[in-house]
Amino acid sequence: MDIKYYNMIEKHRTCMACPSQWEGKLDDGRMFYMRYRHSHFSFEVSLKPTDDVYDAIDGELVVHVTTDEDDGGWMTDGEALELLKENGVILVDSKE
Repeated sequence: MDIKYYNMIEKHRTCMACPSQWEGKLDDGRMFYMRYRHSHFSFEVSLKPTDDVYDAIDGELVVHVTTDEDDGGWMTDGEALELLKENGVILVDSKE
């Protein structure tokens, strides 16, 4: 499996309930969007630099995974990052 690395400069959890959602900015100016709803987890990235998260939602679907949880919709930040890693994506915090 090829590993894709993304350097993020900011990440915000936009919903503390279901569905779990995050959005943020990569160091190249592109936005990303992660979502976990009804046992489906996705990670999407905009095709070009932008400040509009909808460009990420309509951009490249990098990861889509269906989990074993019945109607799963909530996960921690750490669980989301681990699920990305298991699927060949490393989201690096550039501030660390």
